[in-house]
Amino acid sequence: MLSRWTDFLTSDGEKECRNRESEFEAKDESVEGLCWNCIFKALEHLNDNDLGIITTRNELQSSAEANNRQIAHYVYHVGQIVYLAKAIQSLQWETLYYC
Repeated sequence: MLSRWTDFLTSDGEKECRNRESEFEAKDESVEGLCWNCIFKALEHLNDNDLGIITTRNELQSSAEANNRQIAHYVYHVGQIVYLAKAIQSLQWETLYYC
């Protein structure tokens, strides 16, 4: 997340500082530690002038397209986590209802 959202309007979304393998190591982190704040900070000040073309992995795309693609990627992983949690909990699984 940090790699994609740090300076995403002006630099490639795939930063040299990213250590992909370490992203799969178990960590005890807060919500803030999970990098959600970097996304919110990156998006909160966007305006119409920021809807230009950006680069991610040497691929040109609109910033809106890149943002939508990245958020959809996170949603996909959340779905995987929920699927596994339901399988592990089996009959003890309780669905959350937001009404």
